[in-house]
Amino acid sequence: MAAVLCRDAQVSEADAATTARIVSAVMFLAMAASVNVDEIVRDIREQIAVLLTR
Repeated sequence: MAAVLCRDAQVSEADAATTARIVSAVMFLAMAASVNVDEIVRDIREQIAVLLTR
């Protein structure tokens, strides 16, 4: 994930690594909170969209 985030010239390697860890945490918590795959995917998308627009 960090490598993909680094494709944006405005994102430093350190910020990309931190963001990748946050994304991993969001995914882990979303998967632990529900068994409904559609709900999990929607929740992850919504949270990551907010994170990446900042």
